[in-house]
Amino acid sequence: MLLPLQPCAAAAERFPQLTVGTVTVGEEDFRELFGTDVRPDSLSLRLFEEYALRLAAAAEAGASLHLSDRSADAVIARQMAVMSTENHALDSLAAADTITPVRMFDLFRDSLRWEAPRFKGSIVLALDDSLARSATAMLREMGRAGATERRAEVMRRFGKRVRLVDLLVERGANSWADHAVWGDPLPSSTTLEPWKAARKVDGRILEQPEEPADAADRLTMLHRDRQQRRRLADLRCRFKITYHHLPR
Repeated sequence: MLLPLQPCAAAAERFPQLTVGTVTVGEEDFRELFGTDVRPDSLSLRLFEEYALRLAAAAEAGASLHLSDRSADAVIARQMAVMSTENHALDSLAAADTITPVRMFDLFRDSLRWEAPRFKGSIVLALDDSLARSATAMLREMGRAGATERRAEVMRRFGKRVRLVDLLVERGANSWADHAVWGDPLPSSTTLEPWKAARKVDGRILEQPEEPADAADRLTMLHRDRQQRRRLADLRCRFKITYHHLPR
């Protein structure tokens, strides 16, 4: 989520210079960031403000930005300086954040909904159907045994002839699950996947995530976005943004 644009930026019809902390940037910096085809509008100027804030933070941290140098090496050095400063700040914010994955899951539950139902559970892949049946029966008898124990027992009993796979996939994402769970045709075996049988061990089809682990990647992104918004809010409090409208 983007923060509100500074009022003076929203009113800018021509490209202005702006000063943030000890950093002053202008049209060349804008073109360096966005390219020559992007015109300064409310969105691009807001993003440019945020870039200037990050530049100011990098300068404050002691980075040598060489803003007047437009060489490729200087551009890369500036980008790396900003990235390094930001990553350090975001990591510090994340370490100090007391929000738990469960709380994050509750806060963003609606935005974590899947576009299609997913199967959450386990299947076995085997070199023949007899092995698949035996492995499936054994695993079901093990009940609530942990994943490590289940995998170890499969390896001890069947070796490489059987593989236990834990999945969270929608239909079409895994052809073996499509067969074992949804009854689609058995996929052809290959050298890398020589399986001749696939069976569902346990699990069910979910309409949406039921716990944080079901949306771990998305929660990580949302948590990082939360830290980025907090970081930008902090930078806006620390650095004054001054626009200098230049005559044309």
